[in-house]
Amino acid sequence: MRVMKTLDEFLKADCNIYRDSPHGWLQWKGTDACMDVHCICGELSHIDGDFLYAVRCPACKRCYAIDGHVEFVLLEESPDEINEASL
Repeated sequence: MRVMKTLDEFLKADCNIYRDSPHGWLQWKGTDACMDVHCICGELSHIDGDFLYAVRCPACKRCYAIDGHVEFVLLEESPDEINEASL
């Protein structure tokens, strides 16, 4: 787990840890965010919001910056509904 002191430090950091694997960068553009939050303390909470740059655990008060990288899991078969990436 990466640990950084502030959200500003996180936003300025080199986020090339995914360079050699398939991934995407999620850009928040005013869309609703709905996410279950699993904290290192074991607390499971939930957040709904317009923007999601950082979250705080309601139990232990740890703060997490939300990385824009999204893991790509390779599928051997395409689902019926799929979005095609554009160039």
